[in-house]
Amino acid sequence: MAFAKLLTVKPALAAFLALAGCGGLDSITAPSADSPLGIALRGTAEEPQEINLDDFKKRSFCPQVTVRDGTQTHRIFARGEEGNPRKLIYQVTIDKTARECQRSGENLYIKVGIAGRIIPGPIGKAGKLSIPLRVAVLGDGEAPVYSKLHKIDVLVESPTQASVWTKIDTEVIVPFTTELVVYAGFDAGAKKRR
Repeated sequence: MAFAKLLTVKPALAAFLALAGCGGLDSITAPSADSPLGIALRGTAEEPQEINLDDFKKRSFCPQVTVRDGTQTHRIFARGEEGNPRKLIYQVTIDKTARECQRSGENLYIKVGIAGRIIPGPIGKAGKLSIPLRVAVLGDGEAPVYSKLHKIDVLVESPTQASVWTKIDTEVIVPFTTELVVYAGFDAGAKKRR
């Protein structure tokens, strides 16, 4: 009765168990991939492939992109009116981040993607806008192992509608460690610090 239930549920499993019962499990060898039983159990006639776990580990680590508090928004005011909400020209935000990693030897190559919007303020206008965006990577210590300020030029076509902007930094090459942290954010004070 129990054997009949197995046949209706899993014919291949029932056949394997029947064979195992004939000589005991110790006398059974794994069926070849191209045998009818091997095809039924594996779903393919291909021989099983051995996985190199070291290759998997090399590809599996890719640090998250973090946007620090206070760097996710950049506001541009009329000259001399910084902080006055009625004199806001644009507010630029970071909405999405992405990353892609490839390890080669002792280095990790990272593509960092950042996207956001430009929202016109009360005195918004059409025109060219330069966005100061920094991408930095910290390693084992506190000093950055990579830091670059990007000036992203965006053409704002409408003074009343939001625009989108994107940036992909393809130049990030850092020594590999699982302690890496990637930061992205606006850096409006870069000129002042020079």
